Amino acid sequence: MERVADEWKPVIPDPIPIESTPELHDRGAILVPAVFGAFSKVYRAHPSDLFRIATVGTCGLPAGDIHPDLVNRLAGEPQRAVIDARK
Repeated sequence: MERVADEWKPVIPDPIPIESTPELHDRGAILVPAVFGAFSKVYRAHPSDLFRIATVGTCGLPAGDIHPDLVNRLAGEPQRAVIDARK
């Protein structure tokens, strides 16, 4: 991610430069956004049913704290997403 005018914007990964980038840190700067972007997409899709239930189909959470059961389920989603990706 790069910071632009006090706002974080994701870096869109470009696979072409990696072939001509021999320095490891520079390669990591290309690979990290790609891996994080893929994980982020999987993570957002995983708990979509939980958000539908929590928002009662309104696409917006009610004011205040979310229920502790929802917090616990959402906290476990990254691990479940990784396990599913490894299958």
